[in-house]
Amino acid sequence: MSDLWKKSRGYYPGDWVRPRSNGGSWRPLVDWTEVFPGHRSVDRKGQFNLYDAPVDVRLAIEEAEGSEPLEFDGQVDDLGNSVKVWKSKGGYHLLYYEDGRVAYASSEDAFHWRRPSLGIVEKNGSTENNLVTEVGGDALKCVFEDPTAPPNERFKGMGCEGALLNSATWEVANEGEDIDDELIEQWWADQEYLGPSFKGPRLVLKGRVIGWTSPDRIHWRRCDQILANFPMDGGLSISYDESSGFFYGYCRLQGVPQEQFDLMGKGKWESEIFHRAIGLTQTRDFLNWSAPKLVLFPDGQDPPDTSFYGGDYFSHPGLDDLHCMLVQVYHHITDHMDSQIAFSRDGVIWQRPERRAIIPAGVAGSNGPSMVYSWGSGIVELPDGLWGSLFGAHNKLHNEPRLDGANSCSLRWARWKPFRFCGIESKAEGRFTIATIKRTADELRLNYHCKPGGWIEVEILRQIPSRVHPDVDPVPGFTFTDSDRLTGDSIDSVVTWGDRSDLSEVGEMLAVRLKMFQAKIFAYQI
Repeated sequence: MSDLWKKSRGYYPGDWVRPRSNGGSWRPLVDWTEVFPGHRSVDRKGQFNLYDAPVDVRLAIEEAEGSEPLEFDGQVDDLGNSVKVWKSKGGYHLLYYEDGRVAYASSEDAFHWRRPSLGIVEKNGSTENNLVTEVGGDALKCVFEDPTAPPNERFKGMGCEGALLNSATWEVANEGEDIDDELIEQWWADQEYLGPSFKGPRLVLKGRVIGWTSPDRIHWRRCDQILANFPMDGGLSISYDESSGFFYGYCRLQGVPQEQFDLMGKGKWESEIFHRAIGLTQTRDFLNWSAPKLVLFPDGQDPPDTSFYGGDYFSHPGLDDLHCMLVQVYHHITDHMDSQIAFSRDGVIWQRPERRAIIPAGVAGSNGPSMVYSWGSGIVELPDGLWGSLFGAHNKLHNEPRLDGANSCSLRWARWKPFRFCGIESKAEGRFTIATIKRTADELRLNYHCKPGGWIEVEILRQIPSRVHPDVDPVPGFTFTDSDRLTGDSIDSVVTWGDRSDLSEVGEMLAVRLKMFQAKIFAYQI
C-alpha cells in the first residue's frame, strides 16, 4: 500500500511546508503569488488567532517617470509612434513612423538620435533619407527576431492591410487609378445615413494579416503569402519562444471566433464583443495563423467605456517565467489613450494589479501629451541604468478633428528603476509573509522605498507551518526584535539583524515575515 502512495502527485491541502523553486534572480512582487494568505487557527495555548496573513497592504503599480521629447537631428515633434527599439554594442537603434512610412535612427545615449541616409526609399525625388519601407501604419506594426530562420529572414514583421469591398462583386472599391475618393466617401456616408432608402451594393470593410522578413531590420521584403484572412490592426505584439518552438501573438480581436482551444458550450465570445480587447494566437508556422483566443478584456473593475487597443508584450527583464504587457487603454468618453500594465505567469492568464495608468496621459492643452501610444518598444536598459519603454506622446485626442492636418507627436521614454513596475505597499503599518521558498543565496536582499519616517523590519521562519501548528517560532537571532530597520530608498539592500546577515544556518528553505510602515517593497532576492 505504501508504494502506491509514492505515486500520488501534488500536496494535500494545508501542507505549506513544501518549498517553491527559486532560480536565484530577483523576484518581483507584481501579484499575490509570493504572498502567503495566512492561517486563522488554534495555537499552542488553545487560542484562536491570526498568523502570517497579509494585513493593511496592497498591490500598487509604480507610475513611470516621463522623459523630455527625444531629439532627431534636432527635431522633437511631427514624428510617429515607435515600431521597435533595441540595444546593441553599437548603441541604441529604432524603427519608427515618419511621413507615413517606417524609418530608422540610431543613438549613443538613447536621447539624441541620428537619421542616416540609407538610399532605400525614394522621397521627393531622392533616396537620401532614413526611410526603410514605402508603407507604414498598420502595414508594419511589429518587428521581432526569429532565431530559427535563415540569415536573410532572421527578423520578421507583421501588420494588417484593409480594404473597402463592393458587396456585389467583392472587389476592392477604394483602389486603382480611376478611384474617386469623394465618391467612395459619399457612398459610405449614404449607406449609413439613408437607412432603408439606400439602394445598391454596400461597402464592406475587411482586413487581413501580412508578413515581412529582413536580414538586419532595415532591408525589408513583404511575404508573398497572406498570413491570416482576418485583421490584426491596433496594437500588435509578436515573439518567438525558444522553449516551446511557437510564435506567439497578442492582437486586437476583430469579430472572428477563436480557433485555438476546444472549449465548453457553444459560446463564441470573440465574435460577439464590441469592446476592443486582446487575444492570443500561436503557431509553429509563421505563414499561417489561427484566429486568437480572448485573454484580456475590460472587466467589472473597469469603467464601462473602456477598451483595449492592443498590448506591448515583453518578458520581464532577467526572468523567463514572468510576462508583462503594457496595455493600451482607450477611454471612449474622454477619447484619450493611456497605458496600464498587466502580468502573467504563463502568457495566457493575465491580471492587472490596478486599474490606473502606469504611463498616464496629460490633459489636452497642457504640457503633457493628450494621448500616449506604447507599443512595439518593450523594455531596454538606458545608459543611467533605468528601464525604459518608448511611447508616442500625441497632442491630439483620438478622434479630435485635425483642422490643420497636423497631429504633433514626440517620442519619449517612460522610465522606472529596475524591478519597479509594481510592489506591495502599506499606507500606514502593514505586514505580510513571503511563502516558503528554496534558498539560493546566503543573504536576503530587498528593493524598496520608504516615505519619510517609514521603515521595514524582517523576521525569518524556517518554513510556513501548517494550520494545525500556526504559531511556530521564528529563527532565533532573526526576529523582528533583532531586525535592523530599513529606511530611505534602495534598489539593492542586504537585510541585517545586528551584525548578522548570513542565513546559511537557517537551512535549504525559509519563509520571510515583513512588517512595514509607509513603505513599498518591489522585489526580493534570496
